[in-house]
Amino acid sequence: MRVTRTPPPARQAEEAHEQRWRLIGPDLVIEGQWSNGEDPPSLPLLRGVSPGETPLRVQSLAKELEERYPGAKVLATVTAQAMGNPAT
Repeated sequence: MRVTRTPPPARQAEEAHEQRWRLIGPDLVIEGQWSNGEDPPSLPLLRGVSPGETPLRVQSLAKELEERYPGAKVLATVTAQAMGNPAT
């Protein structure tokens, strides 16, 4: 799985940039792929997740997928951007 964050709303992002504030989007986007090339199951959009909650929510989702697909090993890459560091 690869975890990124949605962009903040354009108007708020512009204002934050002008004020030199840090602003991140509210939701986590989860993308995935199976190592065998098959189509992955649909993965949720995690809404309203703070940077502090991100690791716990991703770990929970990985565990849920491993339980749903016995024998699968789920690896998650959480981007710095998903952890609340805006893309530069």
